[in-house]
Amino acid sequence: TLNAGCGAAVRNKVSQSLAVSRLFAPRPSRVQILLAAAVLAAELVGFAQPGTKVWDYATDGKVYSSPAVGADGTLYFGSLDGSIYALFPNGTNRWRYATGGGVAASPALGSDETVYVGSLDGKLYALSPAGVKKAEFATADAIYSSPAVGLDGTIYVGSKDQKLYALSGDLSQKRWEFVTEGEIRASPILGDDGTIYVGSRDKRFYAIRADGSLKWQFQATNWVDGSAVLGVGGMICFGSVDGRVYALNSAGAKLWDFATLGGVYSTPAVGLDGAIYVASYGARLYALNPDGTMRWTSVLEGAVVNSGIALAADGTVYVGGGDGKLYALRNDGSRRWAFSTDAPISYAAPTLGVDGTVYIGSDDKRLYAVRGTSGPAGAAWPMFRRDARHTAGGFVSRVLLGGYSPGAQMVVTLVATNTSSLGAYLVEDTPPANWLVGDISDNGYFDAGSRRIRFGPFLDGQPRALTYEVTPPAGESGSKFFAGLSTADGVDRLVGGEHMVNLRPLHPADSRPSDQWLTIGELTAYGAAWKRTAGWPTGPSPVPSSYLARALALWAGGEFYGFDTNAVAPPQWWVHPTDGVPPSAPPLLPKGATATNGWASATLPLRYRLGANLTVTIAVTPATNVAVVAVEDQPPAGWVVMEGSISAGGFYDPVLRKVKWGPFFDSLRRTLAYAVSPLTNQGAFYGLASFDGSTGEI
Repeated sequence: TLNAGCGAAVRNKVSQSLAVSRLFAPRPSRVQILLAAAVLAAELVGFAQPGTKVWDYATDGKVYSSPAVGADGTLYFGSLDGSIYALFPNGTNRWRYATGGGVAASPALGSDETVYVGSLDGKLYALSPAGVKKAEFATADAIYSSPAVGLDGTIYVGSKDQKLYALSGDLSQKRWEFVTEGEIRASPILGDDGTIYVGSRDKRFYAIRADGSLKWQFQATNWVDGSAVLGVGGMICFGSVDGRVYALNSAGAKLWDFATLGGVYSTPAVGLDGAIYVASYGARLYALNPDGTMRWTSVLEGAVVNSGIALAADGTVYVGGGDGKLYALRNDGSRRWAFSTDAPISYAAPTLGVDGTVYIGSDDKRLYAVRGTSGPAGAAWPMFRRDARHTAGGFVSRVLLGGYSPGAQMVVTLVATNTSSLGAYLVEDTPPANWLVGDISDNGYFDAGSRRIRFGPFLDGQPRALTYEVTPPAGESGSKFFAGLSTADGVDRLVGGEHMVNLRPLHPADSRPSDQWLTIGELTAYGAAWKRTAGWPTGPSPVPSSYLARALALWAGGEFYGFDTNAVAPPQWWVHPTDGVPPSAPPLLPKGATATNGWASATLPLRYRLGANLTVTIAVTPATNVAVVAVEDQPPAGWVVMEGSISAGGFYDPVLRKVKWGPFFDSLRRTLAYAVSPLTNQGAFYGLASFDGSTGEI
C-alpha cells in the first residue's frame, strides 16, 4: 500500500462472476409430419428431370396466387375465377370454394390449419381444411394483400381501402385498423418482436406496433407494392416501383439503397449468407451482398412483375417472368433451366415443397408442379411469405459472433422474443456436420442421431437467449451453415437471423482460451515452444518465426485482434481491429495468483504528490530453466505514463494502458522501471509476469 497526504495507491484487482440458471424440458421431433406431406407427390415426381412438369391443374381464371402447403401436403391457392382451391399433393382436386370476386392474394395457414385468404370482393375468408367457411370479414375495397398470421393467432391483412387490419383468429373482432394514405397491395410481414411491416401506394413503408400504433415510417419515391423481408442483423429489405431496393435498420434508418433497371413490384428473398435476391420490371434478377453491393445480375427474357423469389437448399434461385417462364438459376446467376407456361407469370411467386417440387401459377389459368432439385433453403427468408405455410413471420433469431477457427470453441445464441402469447414453444438448431457440440443452456440437449440441439418445450411464455457451444474440427475450411426450426403452439416457423459463418482461424497461440485475445501467458507459452522447437497442439509445428512475430505484435498493440479477409495467408490475416477494443476483455487472474516457475515484485515510493512523477520498480526472478519471460503493468486510471522513462526496451500499449516488457528469451534476473505522473488521489496498479506460459500477479 502506498499512502500519501494527498492520495493512496494499492496493487489489487476486482473480478466478477455471473451465474445464470434456466428451466427446460426435452423436445420430441416433429419433422416426420413435414416429410410425410411429400409422400404422395414423391410418387409422381419419381425420377423426372429438373425443370420438367410433374402435373398441372386448370382453373377458370388467371392464377396470381401462390399456394400455401398444409401439414398433410394439401395445396391451397386462389384464382381470378373467384375460387379458392385445395389440391392433394398429386394435383387432384380436394375441394373448391367460391368467393364473390377474383382471388389474387395468397392464402396463409393458421395453427389449426384454418385457411385465411382475401378476395377482390373485399372480404377476408377463413375456411376449414375441409373447405367449409368458418368466418368472413368485410373491408371497404378489394384485397390484393396476403394475410400474415401472428404468434397469438392475430390475422393481419391490407386492403385497397388504404387500411391495414388486425383481426382475431375467428375474424369476429377487429382489434385495430391502421390508416395509410394509399392503397395497400403489399402483404404485411411480422418481425420477431411482433412489429408489423407493410408498404403502401402512398409511397411509404410503415413499421406498426402490435397495438396498432405507428412505430416509424420511411418515405420512398413511388409505390411500395411488394412485401418486405427480414435479413441478417435485423435488417428490413423491400423494393419500390421507384426502381430501388431499400434496406433499413430496426429503427427505420436507411442502411443503403440499390438502383435497379425498372421498378420493383416483387418480393425479395434472403439467402443463407445474408445475400438479398430481388427481381425487377427491367427483366433483371439481382443478387446483392448484405451491404447493398451487387454480387451478380442475370438478364431474363421477360419483365418480373409481382412474382417473388424462392431459394432452394442447393443454391438454386427461382423466379417467374412476364414471358411465361419459371427460371431456375445457379447461385452465380447462370441459368440452370427454364420451364415455359402458356401465358405470362404476372403475379404468382414460386412455392417450394420439402421434396423440391416448385409450385407456380400462371396467367394461362393453371397451377403447375415442376420438378426441382432440392427443398427450400434453411435461410432467414427463402421464399414469398417466408415459408410454405405463408405465416410471414417468426420469433427466433440466431446470433453468430464473427467467424470460426478450426479447433476453437464458439457460442451460438438463439434469441426467442415476443413469446408472451404462446402456450408452448420449442426451438431446435442443427450446426454444421462434424462440429463438436459442447455446453447447452436451459436444459437443452443434443440428439446425436439427428445432430439437432433441442430446447423446450417452454410453457411459461418467457423470452429466452438459448445458447450452445460448438467446436469446428481441425482442418475445417470454407463457409459453414446452420439450420433451425422453432415451433409456436404446434406451428413450425423458420429461425431467422444469421445462418452462415466463414472461416476466420484464430492465431494458434490464442488457446487459453481461444477468444481473439492474445494475452501475456499465451505469448510466453508460444514463445517457449518456438525456442525449444517443440510441437504446438494446433500447429503448425515447429512454431514458425513469422507466427511468433505476429503473436508478439498482437500482444504489444492491444491484445484483441481480428481477421483481415483481404489477406491471402497467415500470419498476415491476424490484425488489430480498427474500431478499438471490445468491452468483453478476458477475466483477470484470481487474486494472489502466482506463477510456478518465477516471480516478480514491485516497489513504489512511500508517498507521492499530484502531478509529480513517481517511479515504479519491478524485480523479475525467473527459474533457471525458463525459456521466455514477459511482464506488463497497468497504472491507475487517469495516471500518465512517461513513455521515455520505460527501461530495458519496454514500451507503452496505449490501447490497454499497460507498460510492457519482453518477451525476453532467457532466464536472467531483471529490474524493470518506469515513471508515472499521478493525477488522482487514489488508484490501483495491476501487473502480471509470465514465465513459459505460467502467469502470476506482480
